[in-house]
Amino acid sequence: MFKATLLVAAFLLEPAVSLQLTMKLAPRRAFIRGVGVAGAALCGTGMGSQTAFADLPQGRSVPMDQREKVRGPPGVNKPELLPTGPVRNVIDLEKMLSAGQVTRLEAKIQKLQEDTGVKVRVLTQSYPNTPGLAIKDYWKVDGNTIVMVVDRGAYRGESGATPNILNFNVGGDVDLMLPPVFFTRVRNFFGNNRFVRNEGEDRAIQNAVDSIEVCLKQDGGCSDVPDGFRDDNKAPNFVTNKSSLFPGA
Repeated sequence: MFKATLLVAAFLLEPAVSLQLTMKLAPRRAFIRGVGVAGAALCGTGMGSQTAFADLPQGRSVPMDQREKVRGPPGVNKPELLPTGPVRNVIDLEKMLSAGQVTRLEAKIQKLQEDTGVKVRVLTQSYPNTPGLAIKDYWKVDGNTIVMVVDRGAYRGESGATPNILNFNVGGDVDLMLPPVFFTRVRNFFGNNRFVRNEGEDRAIQNAVDSIEVCLKQDGGCSDVPDGFRDDNKAPNFVTNKSSLFPGA
């Protein structure tokens, strides 16, 4: 339709104008034909994206635009940073926790999984020193998994500061028990600079996990940090009509 309209318009124009229009369209037609031939050849070899953007990160076919760049750091995949031996629920690459704290947190998370079916996993890292995508297969992340990444890494965003060390990746099935706003509020309460500066990274990690534990075991779940955690930033010994939510406390 576009080509036919142009031809009709050319005949209605003065001869000189018609000749100029034809000359202008000729290079464009040749360019379009050339792109079609080149595109077909590249698709046939599977080399299209690599040839056009040879320096792109793996898995991308076009460069990141400015909007993508400000969304966050590029992904990392370093399975060599994962621990060997039995699978661990807590991977403390940055040594934010003492050995005793790791042991107690491992036991708490395992008991929570047995009681609720929800897998809570904790990774401390300093981006880009992180297993990254490799963690998904290591922990077999599924709809019942909550991955808490505690990051004091080099990525600071546009402001030049790390505003919050806590990040959550929450499975779809967990959303039915704890809404997304709950994790946002846990993150904002325990992961902010002021809390970490005053209480320490270890306290932020433990209180975040304790909040998740309390709310998973509470009828109806939670949409906010439990009140007891707000009193002097201390984790309370919650007791319900079932049993203590902190076994051994």
